[in-house]
Amino acid sequence: MEILWYKFDNNEDEQKAIDFLNETSKLDINEKIEDLVILIKRKYSLKIPDCIILATSLFYNIELLTNDVDLVKIYRSELSDSEIQRLYQVTN
Repeated sequence: MEILWYKFDNNEDEQKAIDFLNETSKLDINEKIEDLVILIKRKYSLKIPDCIILATSLFYNIELLTNDVDLVKIYRSELSDSEIQRLYQVTN
């Protein structure tokens, strides 16, 4: 959804982004993800949307797609965090 905030150069590029989003799965945010959002927020002081994206990616053990280099670094460090692996069964 965040991609739609981007100011596209033309309608064709915007439509490609919309088509991409329509082809992706929508994931529920459950109580465990909410707990993980809080843990990440306390640890890194990220913006809440970034915490939600990161927590959801970690919980469902899916690849994080972002241009945010700092968020990728945090994602990689959290993949090896034993507390997160134990609580949320995240694996590499």
